[in-house]
Amino acid sequence: ITEEKKTLEKKIDRLLREGEELAKRGNAVQASIKFRKVLEVDNGNRLARKKLIELQPKVDAYIARKMREGKEAFARGRLKQARAAFRQVMAIVPTHKEASRYDEKVRREMLRRADNHYQQGMRYFQEGNYDRALQEFDRALVYSPSHAGAKRMRKRTFNAIGLRELLRKAEESYAQGDYVRAMAMFTQVLESNPDNPTALEYVEKCQQRLNELAEAHFNRGISFYAAEDYLSAIEEMDKTLEINPNHRGAKEYKRRAEMRLKALESLR
Repeated sequence: ITEEKKTLEKKIDRLLREGEELAKRGNAVQASIKFRKVLEVDNGNRLARKKLIELQPKVDAYIARKMREGKEAFARGRLKQARAAFRQVMAIVPTHKEASRYDEKVRREMLRRADNHYQQGMRYFQEGNYDRALQEFDRALVYSPSHAGAKRMRKRTFNAIGLRELLRKAEESYAQGDYVRAMAMFTQVLESNPDNPTALEYVEKCQQRLNELAEAHFNRGISFYAAEDYLSAIEEMDKTLEINPNHRGAKEYKRRAEMRLKALESLR
C-alpha cells in the first residue's frame, strides 16, 4: 500500500509540475487538462483546484472561440473542421451539451453525404462508368470510413475495371461476327457484374444472332437431308447443336441422317 501511495504521489507531483509549466507558457487549455487529471486521482487537491479557478476565464474564452469556429465551419459545410472544433471542446469538458449536440449533427450530416456519394457511385456503376463510380465510393468512405456498402462496391468496382478489357474484346468478337465467342465473354462479364448494362444488351443481341445462325444451319441441313446428302446434313446439324445443344429438330434430323447412312452402308 505504501508503494502504491508513493507512486500516486509522484504522479500527482508530475502532473502539477507539468500543469504549472504549461500555464507559464500561456497554454491554459493543456494546463487545465493536467490539473483535472490531478483531481481524478486526488479530488481534494487544493493546488489543482486553485489553478483551475485561475485558468477558467482563459479556458472559457478558448471554448467560446472553438464553438464559434465549429459553428461557422458547420454552416459552410466544412464538416471535418467543425467536428475537430467541437471535439476539442469536449476534450476539455466531456459533458458540454452544445458541443455534443453539434457533434451529433456533424455525424448525421457526414453519414448523409456518405450515402449520397454511395448512391451516385451506384448509378455510375450501373452505367458502367467505373472510374467515376470509384471516385464516388472513395468520397463516401471519406465521410464514413466504415460505410459497408461503399467498401463492398469499391471492391466490386476494382474487379469491374479489370473486366473492361474483357468487355472490349467481347465487343470486337461481336463486330467480327464471332457470336459464340462474344456470348461466352459477355457471360463471363455478367458472372462478376450481373447488372452490367453493356453486357446485358449484347447478350440479348448475341442470343438473337445465334438463334438466327442456328436456324440457318438447321435449314441448310434440312436441304442437304432432302437432297440425300446425309454427311453434309449431319455437319450442319452439328453446327446447329454447337450453338444450341437443346435444338430438338437438329437432334432428330441428325439421328435420321445417321440412320440413313448406316442403311446405305449395309446395302454395299
